[in-house]
Amino acid sequence: MTASNQKLCGCFFNCSERYRLSKETARMLKEIERLLKVGNIAVKMAGQNFLSIAVEHIPGPSIVNQITASQNLAKVMDLLNDNDVLRIGVWGMGGVGKTTLVQNLNNQLKRSSSMPQFGIVIWTTVSQNLDLKKVQIQLAERLNLNASMEESVQRLAIKLHQRLQKEKFLLILIDVWEPIDLDSLWVPQSDSY
Repeated sequence: MTASNQKLCGCFFNCSERYRLSKETARMLKEIERLLKVGNIAVKMAGQNFLSIAVEHIPGPSIVNQITASQNLAKVMDLLNDNDVLRIGVWGMGGVGKTTLVQNLNNQLKRSSSMPQFGIVIWTTVSQNLDLKKVQIQLAERLNLNASMEESVQRLAIKLHQRLQKEKFLLILIDVWEPIDLDSLWVPQSDSY
């Protein structure tokens, strides 16, 4: 009788210990989920694991002591905080500091604690000879999506659309030489998906 009581007590101890561990695990998972939301990290969307840094540092010269550039940066930051503004263009002749201005904007967003309005900031280089698929691949890489040059522009647009439709994001395109239909980057062109 003593042996069966010990087994019963041993089983009871294991069950209660398992219950305690499962409760602790559930509590820890809730805390991890809360921290991920606070940290603006997108997780488990569309069946993929998207652990993306909200803003990546882009190396470049500082504009700290440049009055005009700093004023322009402040104007762009104000526009980013205006919910009625959906697109901002920075243009001008080559060499006037457009890329430097946008690098500083990106890096200020990285340092800023008041950046929760964007889940992710995506930096993409277009170049003079626009290749839509290359731009899509850059976007996909930044979003930790699996994408290849063998995929069609349409298929890449579907992947990007599924990933971006659930999140407010800032897309920074540099080295743009001609107008781009931004919807063609991530909005599927037919209703067949």
